[in-house]
Amino acid sequence: MDVSCPICCCEVETCLHFARGCGWVGGLWDGLELEVKTKVGYERVREWVEDVWQDYDEGQRELFMVGLWAAWERRNKMVFENKPVQIDPVIRRVRELMREVKEGIVGGFDDAGQKGEGTGSDMEGGRGGWRPPREGFVKINVDAGVKEGCGTGLGIICRDEQGGVLWGWAERRWEVMEPRVAEAEAEAIFLGIHKAKALGYSAVIMESDCKVVVDELRMYSKGRSDLHMVVHDIVELSKDLDSVVWSLVSRKFNRVAHELAHFSPMGESISFDRNSIPICIANVVVGDLSYNI
Repeated sequence: MDVSCPICCCEVETCLHFARGCGWVGGLWDGLELEVKTKVGYERVREWVEDVWQDYDEGQRELFMVGLWAAWERRNKMVFENKPVQIDPVIRRVRELMREVKEGIVGGFDDAGQKGEGTGSDMEGGRGGWRPPREGFVKINVDAGVKEGCGTGLGIICRDEQGGVLWGWAERRWEVMEPRVAEAEAEAIFLGIHKAKALGYSAVIMESDCKVVVDELRMYSKGRSDLHMVVHDIVELSKDLDSVVWSLVSRKFNRVAHELAHFSPMGESISFDRNSIPICIANVVVGDLSYNI
């Protein structure tokens, strides 16, 4: 049995080697601009972590722990799923996770890794809800509603930094083949990016409550499945924008898109702007704004 590090293949893989001795992880620390102690003499990884911990402030400690988790996640994807271990995607994932923690948009998801209610995160004195994008961005929320015999519904809503509705779209289709949630959600994201590009928006935060799709976008790798094909199209299209953030949210923070995905009659689509918001989502839009007063 080969016990060498599966990434660098230079030494026996131990927790201590992985966290501080492997050159690949060293590149991650450099990319995150974290100085880590490299002196010899540690017998256990805990001793090293405690030593490093003393030199960090609170923000660096959070970044360090998220970095460790993301590095181990990527290592496992390489070993068990034959995914590449490039540094840049891991650094981007760490930065995005840190942003989500700070903005309070990390929700809970079911064991299947797809869509679940989740508890979300408490914000502003125990209240939690949808938040407008930061300055210079628009935020697009998408959702797909799939039910056998009832077709597939797609819902998309785009809002500005004040929470105002810029545009939205909904459609319900009859699926000849058995519909699949992840592919439908990915198609909604593609349509959202396509519309944003057409309207000239260059900085987009894309929010979805489908973990499978968000993970595929964050850790993009080519594949031959239907989902991979749509994800590939999304990634290629998003290259025309200046900035795109893939954000995973709890379903309760994605209520407007959810309502739209279940609104449109079979075989029909609707589009609207701030002057023609459907009655079915008006109260939900106002409710989202109330969290930010």
